[in-house]
Amino acid sequence: VYNGALRQLQSSLDAEFQSVQNMLYSISADNRIQSLAYTDTDFSAHQYQTMKQIQMDFQKFALTSPLIENIYLYFPSSNYMLGNQGQYNLERIKVHFDSNYGMAYLEYASIINSYHFQDLIPFTNVDTNENMIFLMHSVLPAGQEHGGRVLILMKLNCEMLQEQMALLNGSFESQMEMVLDGASYTDCPLPIPESEFYHIMESNERIQLNIENAIVLSVPSHVQNVHYMMMVNLDTLKRE
Repeated sequence: VYNGALRQLQSSLDAEFQSVQNMLYSISADNRIQSLAYTDTDFSAHQYQTMKQIQMDFQKFALTSPLIENIYLYFPSSNYMLGNQGQYNLERIKVHFDSNYGMAYLEYASIINSYHFQDLIPFTNVDTNENMIFLMHSVLPAGQEHGGRVLILMKLNCEMLQEQMALLNGSFESQMEMVLDGASYTDCPLPIPESEFYHIMESNERIQLNIENAIVLSVPSHVQNVHYMMMVNLDTLKRE
């Protein structure tokens, strides 16, 4: 029963992640962004008009998935970022992220400027302790030295992820978790020792751990590098 509930969570969230991945590939294939990616001086009036059209498409993308909160394109050639709600030069990028996400520029600048990410990147707002997840994807392969590179950033809605897990939590005396790079994306951290955590992450099969009077069930996502986990109190199992 508990494994079935965990598989249900996996199926539900994997479907959302797959939907976002499909949007990401659609954006990557858009030839309009290539002309913008190679511009390292001022943009032309025609290019700004193209940006407006892309922004409208971004807004439609965001409306079709409850998992997407914001979409951005970052053009390293010009230090320019296009979002579904705004356009940002380097200084405005700093102000926007500092004010909206509580992320200091130095926190994410190294990630943005590495260009090669194609995975989920977790952040934590140190002031509010809010969990944040960005899906980052480089349109062109890493290692290209001159121009043509563009990074897609999708800010994911952590509240929606937590709501999906809470729906199943309401049916079981258990704690659902989504774990990414050692960070848990629910209100209660999973009490797994670091050594055991990496054993879980390296496992390709569902595993069980007896930890602090609880059993932890784990299944990996088929779409993203995350694990879905369920912690069940042993006293609950004994009563059942």
